[in-house]
Amino acid sequence: MIKLTTELVGDCRDGSFRSSHHEDGCSECPEGTFASEPNATRWVCNACMMGSYNGQPGQSSCTQCPQGFYGDAEGMRECIPCNNGTYQDGIGKFRCLACPEGTFQELGGQPECNAAPAGTYASQKGQLWPTPCDKGSFMTGTGATSCFPCSKGYYQDLKGQVACKPCMAGFFAGATGAFECMACPIGTVSADYAAEECSKCGDGLYQDTKGQTECKACPYGYEPNRFGTTCCETASLPGNCVEPHQNSAAGAAITTVAENLGMGSDSGSGSTATAAATTTTTTSVT
Repeated sequence: MIKLTTELVGDCRDGSFRSSHHEDGCSECPEGTFASEPNATRWVCNACMMGSYNGQPGQSSCTQCPQGFYGDAEGMRECIPCNNGTYQDGIGKFRCLACPEGTFQELGGQPECNAAPAGTYASQKGQLWPTPCDKGSFMTGTGATSCFPCSKGYYQDLKGQVACKPCMAGFFAGATGAFECMACPIGTVSADYAAEECSKCGDGLYQDTKGQTECKACPYGYEPNRFGTTCCETASLPGNCVEPHQNSAAGAAITTVAENLGMGSDSGSGSTATAAATTTTTTSVT
């Protein structure tokens, strides 16, 4: 409510004005305006400039908007807080700034933005929250605009991580950005951690199980097939040697070879083939 001062004649004091030529007293300047000097003929007060405000009547000056706030019009009674994702680190400003890449701000009315913490990134301006690194990637530092892919031999199966994990022995990651390691295929092994590839079994050795760290020697009288995935009887013809998809166990190598020989007979029936395999096995053991 506008109130009259006790001044009946002369100049109106700071923060007040005359509302009519015939009025004896002075009135206080309303909120959002000011009057800085005594004046006997002042009929209006000055509006606060953009970037400033005045929340009280009868003031001789306006106050600049503080950090985290802005004033985008003249005559404002209060300043406006910056929106989420923006900031203002100066005073007396008429707009806020978007948080730069690598930063974020989830609150309003802030003088600065926060750097994206380790394990996250902010790739766009004005982000309210940082983005966790995807699986297969990581970020050790803060304020990142993107994450790094895991190197070959490493993986990461979780989001928002600061480092990748090495593949266990017997496993490998042959490409960057892996979120899981692959088991070494049969016929190959990996003895070390963080392997980028698996090694084929050497001469005289085989491996019939995935995800192994070392190859095995064939029993006496047998040698690996050309894939190194199982053992074949040394005297067997190449066509009778076990192929990878058959993948027999080492302890049953002799039986498996015998079964394949039996199945290759001209009988054509399952029962005859089994009998032939049994005969071959018995003969081989004897």
